[in-house]
Amino acid sequence: MYTEIYFKTEDAAQKALKDAGFSLGKMQRDAPRGIMFGDIEVMKWRNLSEKDVVYLHGVYQRRSRGGPVRIMMLETAPKDAVENLKSGTQ
Repeated sequence: MYTEIYFKTEDAAQKALKDAGFSLGKMQRDAPRGIMFGDIEVMKWRNLSEKDVVYLHGVYQRRSRGGPVRIMMLETAPKDAVENLKSGTQ
C-alpha cells in the first residue's frame, strides 16, 4: 500500500521532500527516482538492486521536465514525515 502525492512542478516537489526530511535519488533521464528519509545518498534508479528498491521509502516520477510530479510514499516511510510532505502540496 502507498500514498500518492502530486505536485504541479518539480521545484515544489523537491522543496517539499527536502523540508520533510527526505533525500531524493540522483536523476537519470526519465527513470523514477528513489526516496529515503534522512540525509542519505540514493543512487540512480539503474544502479539500485532489487534489494535496494525494497528498502526505499518512496518513488518519485515526473511526467516531463519541470513537472508535474507524482510521489508514491510507501508504508515504511515515517508517518509524520509523510504528513509534512503532504502539507507541502498546498
